[in-house]
Amino acid sequence: MSKTKWLAVVMVVAGMGLTSSATRARAQDNNSNISVDVRGGYSFTVADGKKLWKPGPNLGIGAAYWFNPRMAVRIDGEGEFLKGRTAADIGSNGPIAAFDAPNMQLYHYGAGLEWMALDPANTMWRVDLKVGLGRTHMKSGDYPSGLSNPTPSGTNFSHTYWSGYGGLTIGYQFSPNVAFSLGSEVNYILTRSEDFRVFGQFLPQGGAMFDDLWSFPMQGQFTFRF
Repeated sequence: MSKTKWLAVVMVVAGMGLTSSATRARAQDNNSNISVDVRGGYSFTVADGKKLWKPGPNLGIGAAYWFNPRMAVRIDGEGEFLKGRTAADIGSNGPIAAFDAPNMQLYHYGAGLEWMALDPANTMWRVDLKVGLGRTHMKSGDYPSGLSNPTPSGTNFSHTYWSGYGGLTIGYQFSPNVAFSLGSEVNYILTRSEDFRVFGQFLPQGGAMFDDLWSFPMQGQFTFRF
């Protein structure tokens, strides 16, 4: 290869390096300590919850204050909207086999910490971990008529419990103000089994344990710095 071609290759490589460095620097130009994220996706339940509710959509919003470049305190709110399983899904030998389980809505709110695993001064990729504590309000659709063991105290399920949550997202900082990430959360809800006795009527084996409840939102997330 001629000296001219070698020089051209060196200039191109150097230019790419300078462009990458400049782009990364621009991505860090925003020195705001406040970020807001908006997220949405699909939620799944396991164990007892999976017996009665199918996956459903979720929406969430959070705000963080970054007291250093990689650590923040944050608040979060999120809703999960699970669809009740049909009688055929649950099993035809249930005590009330002709009835579908009512839909269930979960509303989470809490506060916690967020840690940025990758140094934002060196890369535009993001790996964020968060953990927090809060409360979860669970509200169902109306019970079908015919429930009697026990007789419901109201027309639907409506209870609030202590809960905890954690999450991991992987994303890219497109500009100083905007990043996009994909990730998952886990919500752990300290339910009381006695509150769920009414749902035992939907299950073929009867009874309802529900000493706790887990949900797993899978989400896409936009983060904005202000």
